[in-house]
Amino acid sequence: MGFQFRFHSILQQREHAEDEAGKRLKQAKEELNAVREEIVGLHGKLRDSAVPKGPIDGRRLELLAHYRKGLLLALDHEERREKECRIRVDNMQQRLLHAYKERKVMESLQEIDRNAWSLSQKRLEAKVLDEFSVTRRRRRGEESSMMEENMASKN
Repeated sequence: MGFQFRFHSILQQREHAEDEAGKRLKQAKEELNAVREEIVGLHGKLRDSAVPKGPIDGRRLELLAHYRKGLLLALDHEERREKECRIRVDNMQQRLLHAYKERKVMESLQEIDRNAWSLSQKRLEAKVLDEFSVTRRRRRGEESSMMEENMASKN
């Protein structure tokens, strides 16, 4: 029978938890990148709307001011979302690190158990070989004493 780790199911759970934490971190980073792209886009729109093109009249300036105000509100909203996303990414990184450490602890325990099992197997093999050697010597001893008796009886 080969080595079987007694906490194999727990190790699998820890590996699964680490995989899930990695997936969640990836999703959080993707969301953060999307928000950052949106912020860059809004900054570009603000920059483009800074100087009106074409003829300038009161109505057009009023619309432009209203448009810029909407862009600033959207920009403020996206910057708050970015902050929330950064916090979420930081939390996910901490969860991933925690899951990684828990998995490594279980793998270390598995290695310790494997080494202990290997040592016990080597001891068992040595014991069997020793018993085999002792049995062999006894047989040789019995055979040689039988041969001596045969020789003595012939004489």
